[in-house]
Amino acid sequence: MTKELDEAIQNTKKEILNEPVVQDYLRLKKLIESLSYLTNLEKEIKYLQKCNPTEEEKEKYFSLLKKYNEDPLVIQFKNISEDVYNFLEEVKKELEPW
Repeated sequence: MTKELDEAIQNTKKEILNEPVVQDYLRLKKLIESLSYLTNLEKEIKYLQKCNPTEEEKEKYFSLLKKYNEDPLVIQFKNISEDVYNFLEEVKKELEPW
């Protein structure tokens, strides 16, 4: 029984990873992680988030955050992330009766 369950889980995982929406998500994630201007921007935002910022640093933080959130790749990634979440919720609903 355990072997059969393990195989079913592996098959389900393969099917999920082969879904176009998941493939797009993974492609965009990898692309964003490979772009130094976005990763540097994200690091700077996180750094400013952790600080006890001055007014000037707060302005810089919001400016960088706006720039990051308005990047077309980031927008596309956020949209596809929602699609993947919805897809996984559907899978979860199908598996719940088990």
